[in-house]
Amino acid sequence: MTRIFLAALAAAIFVFSPVAQGLAHDPVGFINVRRLVMESEIGKKAQAELVALHKKKQEQVAVKMNELNKMKQDLNDRWTSLTPVQQFEITQDYQRAVRHYERLMEEVREDLEAEDRVLVQRVLAEAEGVVISVARQRNFTVILKEPSVLGFLDPAVDITNDVIRELNKRR
Repeated sequence: MTRIFLAALAAAIFVFSPVAQGLAHDPVGFINVRRLVMESEIGKKAQAELVALHKKKQEQVAVKMNELNKMKQDLNDRWTSLTPVQQFEITQDYQRAVRHYERLMEEVREDLEAEDRVLVQRVLAEAEGVVISVARQRNFTVILKEPSVLGFLDPAVDITNDVIRELNKRR
């Protein structure tokens, strides 16, 4: 909620600032970063890398899950034949294994999110020259990458399709 408020406040400050009023007369365009990543060839390649990494991480998680399931099954099978001290020790071992699994899941999630950010940045870096070129061809002086903060932009100023087309030509 705080982020939304801060984004709205920043947008309001920008819109009513002298800089924004000066830009109001200059052509402003925007690019949809999500579409750039999803639809461009370089973005599709980056997505494939992310999917491969996700699969590799899921395999690691599956191995740990199988270990946990075997451990639990073994615990259940032997429970009645164990002394209370043994039950306590094995339960503690199982709980440690569960915590390790939960940490692994958190690490996998963080790794995938970090890799996603890196891949998006890589696509944006690759597309930067194309964005500048298309913006100049269409006589834009400003290109926004996050237009949703402003609330509305005419779809006619969206250069995403042009950038994707030019970026794919260069591949």
